[in-house]
Amino acid sequence: MQTTRKDMNIIQEYRSKEYNVLFHGLQQKGRIVNHDQTEAVVRKFLIKELRVPPTQVDAIEFSNAHRRPRRISAVNSENANNSANEERSSDNQKYSPIVVKLACMKDKRSLLKLSPDARKMKVNITRHLPMAMQVQRKTLIKTASGLYNQGKKNSV
Repeated sequence: MQTTRKDMNIIQEYRSKEYNVLFHGLQQKGRIVNHDQTEAVVRKFLIKELRVPPTQVDAIEFSNAHRRPRRISAVNSENANNSANEERSSDNQKYSPIVVKLACMKDKRSLLKLSPDARKMKVNITRHLPMAMQVQRKTLIKTASGLYNQGKKNSV
């Protein structure tokens, strides 16, 4: 089987995101200017909400942390006035996912293990996958959910 250029690009993108974790649903108060403030939001969430010991949180080495920008559709921007656009943009920014690049895989695994507890607080902690893999994953989840609702057992 020969690997196509598209497949190679997906593999390369996956490897570049291999140490990344996404935090969906973390609110921010005010405007965050640099990655140190974003990192502080994540660390505060881990300590205060998930009750991870501060020494353990301090031991997690973040290479980078930043908010992923959200897009406003072109149709909405053309129809609304500028002040409404700015307001919507700031609302979207408050809930845009945080991308955290970790220095080691052990830290990534430990954060992903906290995912079930985080969901109770309406925050999702997920792996950062290439878009093509995200689409396939959503399709598989929808199919598995349908089977589960029908009472069929499934395993991956």
